[in-house]
Amino acid sequence: MAEKKELLNLLEAARRMGYATTKSITDMIKGGTLSAYKYPHKKRTFVSAEEIASLQVPILVSERTVNGDS
Repeated sequence: MAEKKELLNLLEAARRMGYATTKSITDMIKGGTLSAYKYPHKKRTFVSAEEIASLQVPILVSERTVNGDS
């Protein structure tokens, strides 16, 4: 039996990514960065929570940049 994925609606995904609207999530779906899922009996679009988590990779910011120095 296939493992069931945790799916998020677009608003939940946007909130997890720190966006105020779903536009960026929709753009990532259109650009191929995220896969879209739908249930046969629902109109909403969903994305994988795992894919959202994989995009949330912290980046190293140098101490000089944080303090406002160049």
